[in-house]
Amino acid sequence: MKKFGKSIKNLWTLDDSVLYLNHASYGATPLRVIEAAERIQRELEREPVEFFSDKYFERVRKVIASLAAFVGGNSDNLVLLENATTAINTVLRSLLPNINAQDEIIITNQTYPAVKMACRYISDVSACKINEVQIPYPPTCADDLINVYRKKISKRTKLVILDHIFYTTGVINPIKEIVSFLKENDVLVLVDGAHVPGMLPLNIESLGVDWYTGNCHKWLFAPKGTAFLWTAPEMQELTVPLSISYYYGQSYTKLFDWTGTRNPSSYLALRDAIDFHHELGSERIFDYIHKLAAEAGDLIASELGLAAEIPADMFGAMVSFELSDVNSKGDNFVNELRKRFFTKYRIEVPFTEFDNKVLIRFAAQIYNELSDYERLAQALKEFLPSIRG
Repeated sequence: MKKFGKSIKNLWTLDDSVLYLNHASYGATPLRVIEAAERIQRELEREPVEFFSDKYFERVRKVIASLAAFVGGNSDNLVLLENATTAINTVLRSLLPNINAQDEIIITNQTYPAVKMACRYISDVSACKINEVQIPYPPTCADDLINVYRKKISKRTKLVILDHIFYTTGVINPIKEIVSFLKENDVLVLVDGAHVPGMLPLNIESLGVDWYTGNCHKWLFAPKGTAFLWTAPEMQELTVPLSISYYYGQSYTKLFDWTGTRNPSSYLALRDAIDFHHELGSERIFDYIHKLAAEAGDLIASELGLAAEIPADMFGAMVSFELSDVNSKGDNFVNELRKRFFTKYRIEVPFTEFDNKVLIRFAAQIYNELSDYERLAQALKEFLPSIRG
């Protein structure tokens, strides 16, 4: 069984001159999965008509069967899409005929910006209210998060979009507990689980939600542009893709499996990514990346004199720290910080804006080890004085 850490980094094509601590943003696809996608595309181009007419539908369903076993979802409830943003837009646009000015959609101050913009569009078209609730930071326990939603829902709440893991802070939302009382109030629930597949064990069917989306190109090692949408059976008739093609009026899976000609190699190579995850040991991966993130968080807190703000049982493999005396000047400011830091230290780590403060967020993957974060700590000690004050 392979040992995790720097010794397996050669399974990826990552630049050896870069310390890569930002697996969370776009993932990193292993070489064997890239090669699988390339083989599939070459196979397609040898005989495109035969591939799409005779092979594609059976093969994409076999891939989805593997995905279903991995995420704990019935394959009849699962379809593939390019990314979680597309999936969320799909759900919102499907709901649009049933949303009006008397309704509200609840999001949070940590909702992914692209999702906020999609909700803004729905509000502009339907005149529904978008209620952005404030998630406390740092939370001390799950009840801090549960109570936010409990206090904010009302009779006009049509839909709640729940982040399973908040992208800004890496905090895990207690989804099952929140969904329980939302469904008691007949509220529709869409879960944005962009970071979950491959980072945390998942059993979608047990959550009681209406829709769940997750990216596979982040933590599950799939090629870029691979995600899924799980839809509860009772919501499948109204859930339609953004692009309607030949199979409108047929089953949910048939409708989504073909929305027009596209390069399906990233979808079909998902099976190779799942196999790769299993062969390395999925439980080993979940355990390693969480323990490494926790150790790295303690190390950074100690070296920089920061508070270890989030309890270890409330994050997976992403850790954030607020750089408390650095005021944010918006997205351009944090993007420039990332570029300056990367240029000087060759360390890829994101600076993010939250609540008008700058946070630094780092990820732990199986090609990382604790010495990577020791290097990060030393670089931050030198860099932070230049941006504070």
